Amino acid sequence: MTSHLLQLSNLLLLYILSESDSNADIICLLLTCKKLYHNSSLKRSIQFKGIEAFTDKGKISRQFKATATLFNITSFKDILQNSISDSQVILSRGNFQNYPEWIQQRISADNRVDNNNKSSITTALVNDYYQPPLETLYSVPSIEAIFIHQYRDDRLDLNHISRLPNLQRLSVSTNKSISIGKHTTLKSLTLDAQGSYTLSVADLGLTKLESLTELHLSRECVFTIGPGVFPSSLTSLTLSPIEIPPRDTFISLRSLVYLKVFLHQPTTKKESSKDNNNNSNKKKVVVVMEQLFIDLDTLVNLKTLDIGGSVSDKKYNITTSVPPSIRILTLFTDGLQIPTRCTMPLLEKLNVQSSILIGGRISLLSSPLIKKLCMTYCNKVIPSNIIPSTLEKLTIYKYGSKPVLHQVVFPPSLLHLTINGDYEPVKLPDSLVKLKQLVNIPPASLPQQLKTLTYSMDFSTELTHFVFPSPYPPHLETLNFDLEIDGEFTIDIPPITKYLSITLESDPLRRPNKYFSISSRLSKSIITQQQQWLPSNTTHLTCKTAIYISTNGSFRLDEIINHTNVRYLSLYVSDNTSYESDTLFQFSIQRLDSENNNVLVLETQSLQGGIITQRKKINNTQQQQRHPYQQYEPIYLRFDFGSSNPFGLNWRFANAEDDVKEDGDEGDDSDSDDSDYDMNDDDENDDDESNDNDNDDDDSDDNDDEGDDTDINSNGDIVCLLLTCKKLYSNSSNIGGLKRLIRFKGIEVIDNYGRITQEFKSATTQFKLNSFKDILVNKETLYSVPSIETLFIIYPSQLDNTSKMDLRSISRLPILQRLEIRTGQSFPGPHPTLKSLTLGLSTSYPVIDLQLTKFVSLTKLTFESAYAKDIGPGLFPSSLTSLTLRLEEIPPRDTFLSLTLLETLKIDLQTISTDMIGKPFIDLDSLVNLKTLIISSDGSVKNSSISISIPPSIKILDLKFILVQIPPDCTMSQLERLDVKQSVLNGGNINLLSQCPSLKKLVIYDCKESIPSNIIPSTLEKLTIYKSTISGEDILGQVVFPPSLTSLTINGDDQEVPQLPDTIVSLKHWVLDAPLSLPQDLKNLTYIMDWRTSMEHFEFPTPYPPHLESLNLDLQDIHYFTVQVPPTIKYLSITLESGSRKRPNRLLDKDNLNVLVLETNTLQGGIITQQQQSHEQYVPIYLHLNTNSSNPFEIKWSFEQDCDYNEDSDNEDSEDYDNQDSDIDDGSVDFDDESFFAILAGGRD
Repeated sequence: MTSHLLQLSNLLLLYILSESDSNADIICLLLTCKKLYHNSSLKRSIQFKGIEAFTDKGKISRQFKATATLFNITSFKDILQNSISDSQVILSRGNFQNYPEWIQQRISADNRVDNNNKSSITTALVNDYYQPPLETLYSVPSIEAIFIHQYRDDRLDLNHISRLPNLQRLSVSTNKSISIGKHTTLKSLTLDAQGSYTLSVADLGLTKLESLTELHLSRECVFTIGPGVFPSSLTSLTLSPIEIPPRDTFISLRSLVYLKVFLHQPTTKKESSKDNNNNSNKKKVVVVMEQLFIDLDTLVNLKTLDIGGSVSDKKYNITTSVPPSIRILTLFTDGLQIPTRCTMPLLEKLNVQSSILIGGRISLLSSPLIKKLCMTYCNKVIPSNIIPSTLEKLTIYKYGSKPVLHQVVFPPSLLHLTINGDYEPVKLPDSLVKLKQLVNIPPASLPQQLKTLTYSMDFSTELTHFVFPSPYPPHLETLNFDLEIDGEFTIDIPPITKYLSITLESDPLRRPNKYFSISSRLSKSIITQQQQWLPSNTTHLTCKTAIYISTNGSFRLDEIINHTNVRYLSLYVSDNTSYESDTLFQFSIQRLDSENNNVLVLETQSLQGGIITQRKKINNTQQQQRHPYQQYEPIYLRFDFGSSNPFGLNWRFANAEDDVKEDGDEGDDSDSDDSDYDMNDDDENDDDESNDNDNDDDDSDDNDDEGDDTDINSNGDIVCLLLTCKKLYSNSSNIGGLKRLIRFKGIEVIDNYGRITQEFKSATTQFKLNSFKDILVNKETLYSVPSIETLFIIYPSQLDNTSKMDLRSISRLPILQRLEIRTGQSFPGPHPTLKSLTLGLSTSYPVIDLQLTKFVSLTKLTFESAYAKDIGPGLFPSSLTSLTLRLEEIPPRDTFLSLTLLETLKIDLQTISTDMIGKPFIDLDSLVNLKTLIISSDGSVKNSSISISIPPSIKILDLKFILVQIPPDCTMSQLERLDVKQSVLNGGNINLLSQCPSLKKLVIYDCKESIPSNIIPSTLEKLTIYKSTISGEDILGQVVFPPSLTSLTINGDDQEVPQLPDTIVSLKHWVLDAPLSLPQDLKNLTYIMDWRTSMEHFEFPTPYPPHLESLNLDLQDIHYFTVQVPPTIKYLSITLESGSRKRPNRLLDKDNLNVLVLETNTLQGGIITQQQQSHEQYVPIYLHLNTNSSNPFEIKWSFEQDCDYNEDSDNEDSEDYDNQDSDIDDGSVDFDDESFFAILAGGRD
């Protein structure tokens, strides 16, 4: 294989590198093709992929931070430099002193290499800057996007954005008042109001943004919305008005394609009258209700409508008319109703609260094309006739423990089924190819067409060992186990599994640090009697871990290197505080010789890593008995959430005595090597260029890919490819600068929310793959894009929310496409080209004050935080295709009628009080292009339901609002997916059979009651049920799964054991016991188990589904639990458990001496050369994760199990692997060093 690569031309190799999404492949190829890398002109064309300082959400990338601060593979430092663009600039009160100077010169506004030429800057992130945020940027007319997080000044002034002629996108987050000026080209605007600040849409004057197509007004701060406040150019609108929008709010937005509105509890009109029966002056209060209506009939282009909210009071009824163009409809608030007159012939996807669907408030009879249905809050029996016969994907969210599925008949077309919630036995259709379900016992059989299976299990399962039924589904490649199980729990992985995901658990009482090992989920017989612990097909492994006490932890890396064929390791670490603090490490592992002496380990996101040379063990007699097959010392990867860089990684060797103590023996650890090493390549030794010719044709081991993957889509693959193709990376004959074409993937400075990403921080501060630094520097758009299109404006929430930022002149950014404002009271001025606007303001404003119609090109509008108040017709740009609202009032019936281009509508209803009289109605009939409708609510609407007319074009419907009702005359013929609460379905607020004839996916939430047998449409392919955790009823007993069902997910209480249909190919289930059988077509399985299980070993029923390739075991709080992994499993994800309990001997894979391990998000990693001791045993390798680190991605590894992140650097017995001479050889030897390539030929002395 290597000889063939070396014969390829440099141009072809550079093309391969440019198409690669894997930084690990880039490194591997360059390690092989040294001539290409040594050519200085070609080297400038090679870039690592995804090195971005901040993300598309406007946040500083955590991966970038890790790469910038942790990257230490010095041989590739110039590639890292190639990969970091100077097109992103950050204005922040914070400094970047931890970043190398050359990175600071690329991301700062002032300290640049060429301060006189800023034409390359296209995107800016403003984080609470000392100066008015846009004053510095007005001198950079090339800016296309700005993210502003500003909380310092009294107001946010964006009145002069027209001085940025190329501005396309503006995103603002603030708790101050905001003003936005006119802009002719702004396309996207996001306003996120923080704190108590509310946003008056009318005051913003959005109509002056004549080109605005996308508007996002976030949070529950939007008010005064109504007709004429939004630009008619909008194609996308997202808002959350404080009150229900006036009926005619959206009528003029005929270009709207996407509309998302979050509704809030409508206010009630109170009339007082004296009591005539006595002479007292007492007054009694009479609550007068008004029919609430949202009119979307005129939105002939609406394709997506999303209405959610907090309208939970059943006395409210919000009717929403929808246009026939709707394709995706989401109704997630109880009071919604789609009039029966509304036909949805194009509806493909419906997301709906089950009460709306079961209650007949939406009808699917007019939706013959529906493919996807999602039903939420399913707490009542789902009728047998509720599932459309055309359904391909069904998701049901059960709410409570009562069975709701026993009446469900799955259609024969169903391919994907998801049932979330408490366990309930269901008959799985044979057609399933994807199933997600909570189970407590192994299934008796699995659908034989199954390809992806996700099983969830929790503490209620009594299983300790999970065995899949046989025969396995022959195509089951993906298996996910989501386990919430305490104690011992093991799994038998089917041999066909290629993608495996499993939850690991550490012993919380053992040590302050957490230790995770895949051996905790495998039976002792596998570990002691088999050389390979996982099936040989399993090349992709995801291990999910949770840290509840300490802030750091370790992971046994050597077990993956020496006892599996895993090439791609994902390590998901949660510190149980918030989702944003969770870290996903993505490693590429490349074994460089047949004995695994040298291994390239690379974290592909932050580019941490290098070559690890393993250490041989020298075992005494007792150690030989305990570990007869282990010839290398353990290697631990260590992570620290308490550090400043969550992506930071260290690794450590553990010697034989430590391994004995790990099994419960006492031993003297005076000779223990507890040195910590960075995942790096830190040696700068250069070799004579002439020596390269001798090594280019080395007959190094081919290490052909075990899998059939052909796409290069990760930084790990890039590094591996470059390690393999040395000529590509070193050839000096071409002067075209081809090396600059190589880039790492996904390293963004700012995320899509306008925040500096942790990946960027890690990539720029910890990038140590010095051989590839020039690839990190490379950026695809380095010279090709002259101006900024995206702008995030963010204010800290702790500052005065009455402050304003002047945004009236954003038209000075002429090609701005996206604007997100997260400030107190700052409104953007008009912009002719702005497409997307997100208003994350801290104060709710009447929509009319926002003057949204000034954004003539706006297609997407989102109210992110504050409510949209006083909405009504004519207040939104008619160009909108997407609209997201947060409301505290039911919008007037005709609010959306003019938004005929709307494709997506999301309404988030909060606690609403309304003065409307009669039944609330939202008319969406005119939105003929509406594809997605999401209606949600986390507040309450009292005494009424909301009727919503939905156009036939709807495809995705999400009803997380229990009072929503779809009128019976609304036919959603194209509805494919429905997410709905069970109360909506059971209440007859939507009728799946009559209104959604093409439903494929159904997700039912809050299932508290038995689901009627006729509730599941026969067309369903994917079903997800979320059973309510507070319900003790059997809700699945009546469910009849349609024969078309291929994917099933059941989340919730696991007392019910559903009869799985044979058609299931993907299953996720919460289980307590191993299933008796599994559908034989099953391909992907996820089981979630928790401490309630009585099992200690999990064995899958036989015969295994022959195609079962993916297995995910999520073991939650389970101790002493092993799993028998079916031999078909290729992808295994499993929850590991740490502890010092006695472990069996491990069999060593003799071909894993050198392994490339790369965390693909932060690009930490490198080549690990395992250490071999007597009797051909390897020392264990541990990954150490430390939640005390401020960078949750930070990882260290070692051959030692213990890791102290506070070790004194002067302690001779506690060497730190950081920046010291280590065995990560890619970091210790440059590409010019001959000894580096000797590693590839079988290791070095």
